[in-house]
Amino acid sequence: MPLPREPAVPPLSSTELDRIEATVFFPSEPKSSDLLFVFGTSDGDWKSVADLFIMKNIAPIVLTTGKGPPTAPAGEEPQAHTIRDALVSHGVPSDRILTEDRSTNTGENVMFGKMILKEHHLDPRSIVFACKAHHSGRCARTLAKHFPGVALSCFSYPATYEGVEVRRETWRKHAVSRARVYGEYVRIMEYTRRGYLVYL
Repeated sequence: MPLPREPAVPPLSSTELDRIEATVFFPSEPKSSDLLFVFGTSDGDWKSVADLFIMKNIAPIVLTTGKGPPTAPAGEEPQAHTIRDALVSHGVPSDRILTEDRSTNTGENVMFGKMILKEHHLDPRSIVFACKAHHSGRCARTLAKHFPGVALSCFSYPATYEGVEVRRETWRKHAVSRARVYGEYVRIMEYTRRGYLVYL
């Protein structure tokens, strides 16, 4: 059974909240890298990701990932294609973008993305990844599992649920953001136990 994205949040001490925050939110400190890895989602901040590529010259190649969740309607355009087109519309050259369009979850984003890189004879030693802020801890641990020894940095952006932005600085203030962050923490702990992630 899938883990709920917004589980009931138990009473938590300040120490527990600090631990959850440190686990779920990977520092958003993008560094120049061999590859910009974009995790699939339907509601990313693609203008900011494009600016990172163009203005910061953060990496020579972008990899967009994602077909979409298993519940996506048949025939729906893959997230990786939507992301690619959005980046191109914001000025990223199309010949600098690779796409992985089969994955339906974070683990597959990375596993199938790695296959695409191998097909293009690319072996990055450093990766900057772009994702939702409260997804960043799980993304980092998934990349570390499949790209051992590769230097990782992150560019994250807030996701919005019920009008509430989920940010490291403010997630504790609202019920929906607390639930989303706690849900990610539960996922990280469970997926680490199953061997899907590595401990960071």
